Amino acid sequence: MESIIVEQLQPGVGKQQIVCFPYLGGHAQVYKPLCSYLSKDFEVWAINPPGHGINQEPLLDDLKQMVDRYVHELLPVLKQDVILIGHSLGGIVAYFVAQQLKAVRGSSFREIRLILSACNCPEAFAGKLYSELPNDQLIDHLLAYGGLPEELLAERELLQFFMPMIRSDFRALQSSAELSFEPLDIPIYYLWGASDQTVDLSAVLQWSPYFASKIHMIPIKQGSHMFITEQAEEVANHIQKIVQSSVMHILN
Repeated sequence: MESIIVEQLQPGVGKQQIVCFPYLGGHAQVYKPLCSYLSKDFEVWAINPPGHGINQEPLLDDLKQMVDRYVHELLPVLKQDVILIGHSLGGIVAYFVAQQLKAVRGSSFREIRLILSACNCPEAFAGKLYSELPNDQLIDHLLAYGGLPEELLAERELLQFFMPMIRSDFRALQSSAELSFEPLDIPIYYLWGASDQTVDLSAVLQWSPYFASKIHMIPIKQGSHMFITEQAEEVANHIQKIVQSSVMHILN
């Protein structure tokens, strides 16, 4: 089966590089709206998890195995300066990818920056067996934070087709709570939707033990849980401000 884990969304003409990790059930193309608002200076890559998007590999429901695979595929394309951004499930994946990149390449990176977007910390999923819920309850859980597009809800038979993928992603989330970690000392930013009914403001504080550096919180006004696509232009503006502030810090 065809495997395309890492997909380039924008070639970029500058030195800035972004790697995007999708939310539960998502794939690389969900970051196309964001990419369309980013400067053409940015080189943008995104992840297609196994069994998602154009990646036809069997589903993978263990987060550690996901991270190992992604790091292996990313190492040949990464530059010295890279921004990792992950939304919801993708944020947890991005965190552990950053952990492993620091261990594998260490000082060969000039800077790794991490942007967490609308995601709870791994510990929040300890003992949460969402993957074992009956279909109707699992669908209701997804509806609670706008995790399903309306057109998919209108086609129940099509939705049933996606349930194995959704359950697999939830099992990956659950497995994240079992992973060990060392507090990361890298620039860290947290995008929080002010109208997110699923991930509240306390989620930012719950991430504190995972970092040795200050978390810079960036609110997305009126942002629901899926602001990463619904307010892609605002998110892109924040990313570009993060890069500009980092450049100014280096110059000073």
